[in-house]
Amino acid sequence: MSRQRYRDIVEVSSAFAWETDESGKFVFVSPRGAMDYKAQALLGRMPTDFMIEKTDQDAEQIFKTRRDVRDMPIWFYRANGSSACLSVSATPIVNRDGQWSGARGLAHDITEQRQHESEIANARNRDRLITYIVRAMRDEIDPTEVLRNAASASSRALACAACVIFRPDSDSGDMVEVASQGEDALKKHAADILNALPADTDNQEIARDDYWIKIRRCHYHHRVNGAVAFLFDRHHPLPNDGERAIMDDVADQIGIAIEQADNHDRIVTLSRTDGMTGLLNRRAFFDELKRRYARLIHEPSPASLMYVDMDNFKLVNDIHGHQRGDEAILRLSQLLQENTRPGDLVARLGGDEFVIWLDGADRTAAENRAKDLISASAILRSFSGSEDRPLGISLGIAVHETNETENIDDLVQRADDTMYFIKKHGKGSYAIAEPVGAHAPTRTD
Repeated sequence: MSRQRYRDIVEVSSAFAWETDESGKFVFVSPRGAMDYKAQALLGRMPTDFMIEKTDQDAEQIFKTRRDVRDMPIWFYRANGSSACLSVSATPIVNRDGQWSGARGLAHDITEQRQHESEIANARNRDRLITYIVRAMRDEIDPTEVLRNAASASSRALACAACVIFRPDSDSGDMVEVASQGEDALKKHAADILNALPADTDNQEIARDDYWIKIRRCHYHHRVNGAVAFLFDRHHPLPNDGERAIMDDVADQIGIAIEQADNHDRIVTLSRTDGMTGLLNRRAFFDELKRRYARLIHEPSPASLMYVDMDNFKLVNDIHGHQRGDEAILRLSQLLQENTRPGDLVARLGGDEFVIWLDGADRTAAENRAKDLISASAILRSFSGSEDRPLGISLGIAVHETNETENIDDLVQRADDTMYFIKKHGKGSYAIAEPVGAHAPTRTD
């Protein structure tokens, strides 16, 4: 009766019942079979024939156990090649002579449970890493440092060889590196791959040389505003789905950070530039002038400061209106930029007053530049309010000679005073201030 009861329980149970002999081979399995194998396909076979880890001695020994074992998880191949996790319990078989003669037990399929546990663990790990990366970004106020922190934290969290963040260049529109963690060669590697991608490719995973690389374009309100590249050494295990999802989340966060950096840059630019002409404003000019003038102490060289003021400008506004006056100011700002070098500083101090700083310009160079500006300013006559009072410019120049000890305030005062000297003595020309303590400047026609 007990044997029949045992058979009935085995047949209705969802568990896989088994029994092995002294050699460890299956001598009994549930009639319905297991892991999509028919019972006949299992009989006479070693359990290791179906195990994924062939060398797992603990798993192998459970089918030859000499003591009770409960709920050991073991991974097997199903008949279709997919994997299955079985929770195996076993007890030794002892014959009538008291000798061990094999083992028997039950195995429950816990594949779905294990996958669910794995998904939960991956989700928790993903949340933990994302929290770490986002916190590293939010702990910084400076938008540029936010991007650096993002690259550094992502590299550590994902154990990648390099993380490189790109933003579009304001002039060319090409993607350029703005923050990174990793060797310079890897940064160039990522940049080359990114620049070769079609513009409509948002996500690219590629194996190149000794690295596996994932590149994701970053967006803000459906607009591409950057990109991030993750590089992994080929000897490193390839990122799993959870880690790939982390990279996608990081790219989304970086897209937001890049937009914040762009907004910060725009605000800084607006605070440093003249709203009408786009030139440096007074504050930005003198901040930069202080830095450059201080550098002359350590790297002695000549330089020149040139004050520029429009002649008869008020008459333009009175006769033609302020719009025409604004057009004249814009034309002068263009003229000044056209007649200076990229490294020179050009600013609008306010109204019709401008200033230029010429790096490396001695007295001769400054005088030649002044002559060019006076000549070019003839184009302003078309804006004049009256033919007998033409629109033009007056220039006052102060030269800083090599090894000069004059402070910056005195230099500025000399240039400003010289410009007003020209305005008072006829306009439409330039003068070069004499060194401190010398006589007043002389007008140069």
